[in-house]
Amino acid sequence: MVTYSIRDRFSDKVLHIIDIGDRRIELHAPDLRGVNLMNLDLRGAQLSWANLEGAILLGSNVREADLSHANLRGADLRYTDLTQTDLTDANLEGVDTYPCNVSKRTKFQGARIDMASELEMARKEIAEVNRWKDFRRVNP
Repeated sequence: MVTYSIRDRFSDKVLHIIDIGDRRIELHAPDLRGVNLMNLDLRGAQLSWANLEGAILLGSNVREADLSHANLRGADLRYTDLTQTDLTDANLEGVDTYPCNVSKRTKFQGARIDMASELEMARKEIAEVNRWKDFRRVNP
């Protein structure tokens, strides 16, 4: 049995240990395709460059997690808390997200998102809020 430890991005504390079968794990890009992470508390998890294609994150708390450059194609993110999550350059195509929580500090820069997705609408709203924030800072 091969296991993978999901760690906190700042303290390196182990958040969860999951069974991944007989897969070979690279430390810089873990292969977690199709893994069931349902209802886990993954606050602050370090999962950048992870392959989470088809993973089930239903109801998980990934608040403040680092999912930059992660492949989340076809993942189930319904009822997931994405508040302040770093999704920079992540692949979010075909992701099921309704409903999920995002905030103006959720990072979507460079992320690949389907045009009709709820995340695309959230990305546009966050960009608009941040644009007006910058405008008010320059023009008091």
